[in-house]
Amino acid sequence: MRGENLLVGANFASTGVDILNDTGVQFVNIIRIAQQLQNFQDYQQRLAAYVGEDATSERMSQSLLLITLGGNDFVNNYCLVPFSARSQQFEIHSYIPFIISEYKKVLAVIIINLFSYLPLINSQTCIIFASKHNCICKT
Repeated sequence: MRGENLLVGANFASTGVDILNDTGVQFVNIIRIAQQLQNFQDYQQRLAAYVGEDATSERMSQSLLLITLGGNDFVNNYCLVPFSARSQQFEIHSYIPFIISEYKKVLAVIIINLFSYLPLINSQTCIIFASKHNCICKT
């Protein structure tokens, strides 16, 4: 996306993916969650280069960001795929805490990346959040 197309918005979703990199392997040419998040960051940088940092912050603070996660790691990666690697690796009672810990890691990254575009949250809030959740804050 370039120029005025940046002003319309974007969709970075890819069907069948979720937090775990092996979720969705049965689909072809999917965009993993890490790449989707990188694409979102790239979009923000391109938008800032086009309209400026202040206008980008304003636009992002008024935007709808929808991230849907949760179903594919269970349904496509554990339940529906017969003898999936995850169902062989984990019993359901140990898979759930594993998934929760992976979600916490990714959600921390998502939240930290959004902090710079929320006008009421400053860099100190970002640093405190990062220290509590064992991740790095880019300010």
